[in-house]
Amino acid sequence: MSAKRSEFTYAKLKDKSPSDFIHVAESVYPSYKNKGSGGQGATLRITFKDAEGNNTGTPFQIHSPPVNLYFPNVKGTQQGRLAPWDDDYPPIEIAKRRLQFQVGALFGKVKSNLVENKINVEKLMQVHEDWYNWTEACLNECADQIHKKATDKDFRGEMKDKNVNEGVVADLIKSVKAKTSLESFKDNFKSGLSWEPQEDKQGQPIGRIMECWSKVQASRGRPTVQYPIITKKLVDEEFAVTTNITPSDEVLSKAYHWDPETKSYTYHGNELNENGFPVEPEIVKHNQVAVLIFEPQFYASPIRGFKMVLKKIHIMQEAPTNKRKTEELTEIEDEWAGCM
Repeated sequence: MSAKRSEFTYAKLKDKSPSDFIHVAESVYPSYKNKGSGGQGATLRITFKDAEGNNTGTPFQIHSPPVNLYFPNVKGTQQGRLAPWDDDYPPIEIAKRRLQFQVGALFGKVKSNLVENKINVEKLMQVHEDWYNWTEACLNECADQIHKKATDKDFRGEMKDKNVNEGVVADLIKSVKAKTSLESFKDNFKSGLSWEPQEDKQGQPIGRIMECWSKVQASRGRPTVQYPIITKKLVDEEFAVTTNITPSDEVLSKAYHWDPETKSYTYHGNELNENGFPVEPEIVKHNQVAVLIFEPQFYASPIRGFKMVLKKIHIMQEAPTNKRKTEELTEIEDEWAGCM
């Protein structure tokens, strides 16, 4: 049975104004830092609105078109180039999975392989440009709504009455004055509103390099290992079924050891298993073609901007030099299946 298609996709929303389907609202929670003080924290949630303008509560997530992955590090920056015993080796609780991708460009051999598989690359590059402009417009709408809240006297008064003194909203109110203009507010964004086209060392255009990331440890209070969903269905396999290649709980328990005494994880993913391969497999690689799903989250301190939080990776074409492996079967929705 095929998955139910979401009504909140680029294909269905691209001709609408972002103000018609994006909603930003505060979410208040009991204080974490000063429990028992009566204070509260508040964050901002970006969600979808339905056709009638009602908040659905569905997180605002962005589906990319098929893109060229650019030096991803989904195993987490804790495994990087440093040895586990290095003094600067970052602890798991601050480690991140990072994934950069090219918008508006493809590596030469990647492009050739797509053409061989009868993919209209020229059309795909136009989809990239249209999608990028739409994404930028959506993020600007989010910024507009956040500015409106930050400078609204009633909203500021409500947060004061609720004794909101920590979290994103408290940081926002501290850093933005009620008279701050929208232009000034956006000028202080350090990330997540626009990306300029770039060139490599040889002066060749490599498109816009966007980045999304996710934590390795989900939280400090109730720590668990966090991983984006990773699936695969390759364009050169005519009758292939979508497969789920997310590392299993068994694999993750071997890669991340929990110490109940210190209440912390240690990383063992680069150690070799009985077959001579790293315990945590490297399944997301440079120059793969993939569709990404990520969720913009606003932060106000120490710098102002959006973080693109990675939720799902759907691999469509392996890197030119990589061999494919057979994985466990499952199904996912593929919004971009017919776009090329």
